[in-house]
Amino acid sequence: MDSPVKVRSAEETRRFWERLLLISIGLMVVPPLIGCVGTAVGMVRAFETLSVSGEGDPSVLAGDVSFALITTTCGLVFSAIVGVPMFIVSLVKFLRLQKPA
Repeated sequence: MDSPVKVRSAEETRRFWERLLLISIGLMVVPPLIGCVGTAVGMVRAFETLSVSGEGDPSVLAGDVSFALITTTCGLVFSAIVGVPMFIVSLVKFLRLQKPA
């Protein structure tokens, strides 16, 4: 029979990995969404610049389009470097705890 301390410790460990799993899902989903918002802002700025200048000069639009691309890239890179590895580790640990001993 397991002692109450050991049972509680196992339950706390399971909850820890479950919370970490949920946090890692958030870290995979939210940064790309923020990057998409930045993309929309950059493209709106590009069209505003285009409407003010009245010409299709690429050098005028380059800064705004660059902003749009950088925000998207940053969101995806952060998700890939932080979110995905954290998700894999927490999922493996969580699933190992779910297996019967």
